[in-house]
Amino acid sequence: MQIRSHDLERRQERREREEERLRREGKEAEEARADIIEGIVSAIAEYSDPVSRRLGTGDHRIRVELAKLTTRAGAEHLSHHYLGYILDSHQSPHEETLLETLNDIQGRLEGWHIGHLTLCEVNGHIADGRTQVREFLRRHGITPATYFEHDGLPAA
Repeated sequence: MQIRSHDLERRQERREREEERLRREGKEAEEARADIIEGIVSAIAEYSDPVSRRLGTGDHRIRVELAKLTTRAGAEHLSHHYLGYILDSHQSPHEETLLETLNDIQGRLEGWHIGHLTLCEVNGHIADGRTQVREFLRRHGITPATYFEHDGLPAA
């Protein structure tokens, strides 16, 4: 009986060590993938910066950091929601719109980080803010551009 008990304990310990090894390898692979994706996004931003400066849309550095919401923070769609919100705000004839958008984004991220908002609430607030900006653009005779087919917002 003791021999069986010890044998069972050894098998459980081996299984636990194997599970821990697999978790560690998975985490290492995820971190390596995040580093690679972030490097690609940074290279795209570096390449795009001169063009965007000429066009007056220098938001590529923000895009690099927003990508980390997906690669590091597990917020898959939040970076696209934020990016769409920023791109819509760029279309505004009033510079303050973009500044207000950036302030809103910062506040929502801080609220999520300190636990005052859930990820679902943050997504909802950003969708609401973006919808308001798009309505503001329409009232000013500007047709909002469609940046992402599946962003869940009404098309222009």
